[in-house]
Amino acid sequence: MSTLEDELTIEVGGEPQGGCPCCDPFAAAPQGYVLRNGEPLAVYYSDGRIPGPLSAAEVTISMGRWHETSTAADRRTASFRLTRAGNKTVATGLNANDSRWAVLATLGPMLTRAELAADPKVEVFRRVALAIAARDPRIIEALQPRDNETARLTPRKTGGPFTARPASLQDTAK
Repeated sequence: MSTLEDELTIEVGGEPQGGCPCCDPFAAAPQGYVLRNGEPLAVYYSDGRIPGPLSAAEVTISMGRWHETSTAADRRTASFRLTRAGNKTVATGLNANDSRWAVLATLGPMLTRAELAADPKVEVFRRVALAIAARDPRIIEALQPRDNETARLTPRKTGGPFTARPASLQDTAK
């Protein structure tokens, strides 16, 4: 019996561009395509240049019908932040409207974090995001630990909750 992951094929598309998707056709080109048993399932856009001390990437996935006669109404779009926790990748839902690709009308309705959590296909979206993270070399590279990256929880000087900081910054945090 095959699993969803066995049924998925990730086809890497164009390189992400830094421009605005509404103005720059190269920035609007999908970074990849997802097939399920050879049939189109989704397109995705990704950004592995997430600022901050820990490795992360964002992926926006538009899933649904991608046939000639389909329209944006046949698809839904979800966004995830991908991070590493030990040797596993974690996909955390984001508001798709916050992605830079929210301006692309062909993607279909943008799910908020709450809508994604309540969506019956949330696990399919998440598993597609994790398959992309495991098979797109650009995302794999973006999720590699940065120089001397080891996250440690450190107390804030002002009290309150802890904050995750790379171990390489621990000595400078005093």
